[in-house]
Amino acid sequence: MKKHFLIVFISAILISCSSSDDSTTTTPDDDNGNIPLNTLTLLKIELTNYINGNATINTLTYSYNSDNKLAQAVSENENGIFTTNYIYSGNDITLLEYSNGQSRDFIYESGIITSSTHFLSNSTRTYQYEYNSSQQMIKEEEYVGQDLLCTKSFQYGTNDNVIYAELPCNNSNIEYEYDTKKNPNSLLYPENYLKIFLNGKNNVNEFTTEYSAGGNTTIFITTVTLEYNSDNYPTKKMYYNEAGELLNMEEYFYE
Repeated sequence: MKKHFLIVFISAILISCSSSDDSTTTTPDDDNGNIPLNTLTLLKIELTNYINGNATINTLTYSYNSDNKLAQAVSENENGIFTTNYIYSGNDITLLEYSNGQSRDFIYESGIITSSTHFLSNSTRTYQYEYNSSQQMIKEEEYVGQDLLCTKSFQYGTNDNVIYAELPCNNSNIEYEYDTKKNPNSLLYPENYLKIFLNGKNNVNEFTTEYSAGGNTTIFITTVTLEYNSDNYPTKKMYYNEAGELLNMEEYFYE
């Protein structure tokens, strides 16, 4: 169960956000030196989780406002439908409103998110973020009320890609490797929002999880096989364990 939890944890992070890049990890300029706007729209992600031979499917459907900014995400699975509405101030996401009555706000300083608070039914969870000189988020502190619950730390490689995560609340450390293609989450979210969700410009193609419990350490290696469209965005990601068993699959749909 711990192994499946970690796989789902990674998938959730990867879906949350990222920043765009092309197949050579540079963004081409137009003739005037301007970075071109996205020409694709991400409409849907279909996630399939395989446990003990049984498949469960979660479909994420995205809709956009008149400014082509993400306005709503709808998650649908066997447990029902869950909706997230995105509220903006200018180009910054400042509030998420959830269909269960909860919400999460984001506080900005000098264009980056310094904290966010998730307002639960009977409590709050607050996240404080620390950045390095490259404006990469290197530490996250999670509080329940006024009590510090967990401190996570992160190291980066090229293209703002997280290469190492220390997750003490899960008794785990994770090391990541990447492809050189475009991360589809760059089509969904602004860059300052993406920074707090640990996605860089590329896609993870392997990660190694070191999990410690009871004085024992277990290492899991997960390989991600990707398929791409002609624009170098992934259309399918398949997650395999060391035995070659398919754990998760993500399918991406664009227009």
